[in-house]
Amino acid sequence: MKKFLINLFRFLRNGLSPARRYRYIRLSPIIFGKVFIFDKVEKKLLKVYAKTSSDLYTIDAILVNEEYKFQKYKTWGKYFTGDRPITFVDVGANIGIASFYMMNEFKKISTILIEPDCANIELSKQNTRNKETRFINGALSSHRQSYNIINETGNNNAYRIKLGEGTSSTLCIDDLEIDYEETSYYILKIDIEGHERNLFSDGVRNFRKFHIIIVEHHDWLFPGKAISKSLLKFLSEGRYDVVGNGNTMFCFNLELLEASGNVE
Repeated sequence: MKKFLINLFRFLRNGLSPARRYRYIRLSPIIFGKVFIFDKVEKKLLKVYAKTSSDLYTIDAILVNEEYKFQKYKTWGKYFTGDRPITFVDVGANIGIASFYMMNEFKKISTILIEPDCANIELSKQNTRNKETRFINGALSSHRQSYNIINETGNNNAYRIKLGEGTSSTLCIDDLEIDYEETSYYILKIDIEGHERNLFSDGVRNFRKFHIIIVEHHDWLFPGKAISKSLLKFLSEGRYDVVGNGNTMFCFNLELLEASGNVE
């Protein structure tokens, strides 16, 4: 009863308050592996699949609080008001909530989900059923290297990879074989628990083909390790506007956006 009342209060507060502009309302905790969401824009009930309390944290952050809603930054979001196709590459996809969010925001979208944990990739398949979706049970790095999966906290959103060990091999960005077409937009989202230090250390040429790079930085998690050093070097050598939203960095590729000319 207590949980029901809490979620009823959340629905009334988020759904009726004019100050709440967010699109999604979480209606329930995890019920038999499902979480129920109300979409205020489409006025329909949605469900996502989840298992743990850390999954609820991810759902609240990405859906309820819309942490990846780059369109709210009008200076750069204006380029995405047309109907150009979008390719969304979700590195560190977890249970696929970021891709689920983008697939509801944009109709002409194809997604590539990359996630090292087998259980998470199976949940992401349930959350992002779409013929234009590719699932890769693996990890991305600057070049191919062996790795192991580690999780020091036990939380479902805290899997990391340790390079130089194990029998699995990472992929690099070139292995995704993306056809970078001038008539499409490309968005790269990265949340890999500090591995971004390696990812941007080498082989970054194709990263510059993305119109937006959304990065969850982890200097707070590994203080004194300069985790963002290679990312900042990559950005400084290009022409990017960078906007911060908590631990999220929106990196707008000005050269590509301005060349697209897609402003309504």
